[in-house]
Amino acid sequence: SMGISSDGSVLAVAGFINYPARVYKYNNNNNNNNNGWQQIGEDINGDGAGWYYDLSLSSSGSVLVVAYSNIVKVLTYDKLTNKWLDSSANFPAVNYTFTAYPIIVASADAVTVAAKADDKVDVYRLESQVNKTSNCKGDQFFFNFTIQPDQFPDDISWLLQDGDRIRVIGGRLPHDENNQQNLQPLVYSRCLENNNTNYTFHIYDDYGDGVCCDWGDGSFTVEWNNEQVLNDNGFQSNKVICLPQSDNLIPLLVEIDNFRQNMFFSLSDLNNNNNMMEEKGNSNEGAHELFSQCVPRSDCFKFRMMNRNGADVSLSITQNNTIIYQQDGNNTLQTVEIGDCSCPQNHTLFELDITTDNFPDQFSWQLMNTNNDVLMEENNYEDAN
Repeated sequence: SMGISSDGSVLAVAGFINYPARVYKYNNNNNNNNNGWQQIGEDINGDGAGWYYDLSLSSSGSVLVVAYSNIVKVLTYDKLTNKWLDSSANFPAVNYTFTAYPIIVASADAVTVAAKADDKVDVYRLESQVNKTSNCKGDQFFFNFTIQPDQFPDDISWLLQDGDRIRVIGGRLPHDENNQQNLQPLVYSRCLENNNTNYTFHIYDDYGDGVCCDWGDGSFTVEWNNEQVLNDNGFQSNKVICLPQSDNLIPLLVEIDNFRQNMFFSLSDLNNNNNMMEEKGNSNEGAHELFSQCVPRSDCFKFRMMNRNGADVSLSITQNNTIIYQQDGNNTLQTVEIGDCSCPQNHTLFELDITTDNFPDQFSWQLMNTNNDVLMEENNYEDAN
């Protein structure tokens, strides 16, 4: 099965179990041996259920409808994460015999989908979910983000990530001329597993002017289990929230401008001796980066940023949507304490900052007491830092 975008720049292919769905984009600047075609996103597998794959690609190349066995899914491409994200569209199982695998076809905008199995054709149409309640199971959370952008929707980036800082859904808003003329809100929904984890929602505006009202009457709301937990009131540059809301959690946001190679930062929970964040700069020219995480309100955190590049950096740390630290310059090391970091009585604080050579895997250390008990150790340095 194959599909191609209207301009011929995106190609989707699929086959049997050993050939899951893959999507390729033609890159005019690519000079390697695959003739300019590069895969976008990961392989789309059937999660053990798919023996035969069929697909249909939207005219824009950004929406993929894929079927494996009796399952139909609508996926949208998120350029920021280079992933195909499952939409909130729910399709009933397609009944078929093994002599006739399901065949699917979608309209150019992927709003209407037809599925044929045996001698029956079912047609589905995606409808707006505004003001509709969820169809989530009883043991799932319902997340819904509705936004009416202003005239510059692609200034807005947003994400929902889990407790391990893995993106669930989100990206930069699309700049759709038709949507701008029709002024239709954008709706993103997910049913999320309730597995004792927390989620972080973060929305960011590149220009810091929010969604209302200099360039249009934009607005947004975030709903959790059909209750509004956040809106655009007071939104200019950033807003972060922990989900589900809890008195025990608080959102932290680290914003770095001109984040480059040979720069590194970590956020450590000193109460539990574990790292909440660890990030390295990857850009040669400098990038504007944002990192968010929900953390225990009562714990002590130590933020450290190492700058071996020598370039000037703008750093800000926000706690519960309030800036608590700002610094510009090229300091080699910046250290910030967050929360109550005083040691208990009869205790002393041990801190160790290490810069390894070019052979970090040959380096290790231990902290022992007078009884030779190992209190802390590290021997897993894979990269020089």
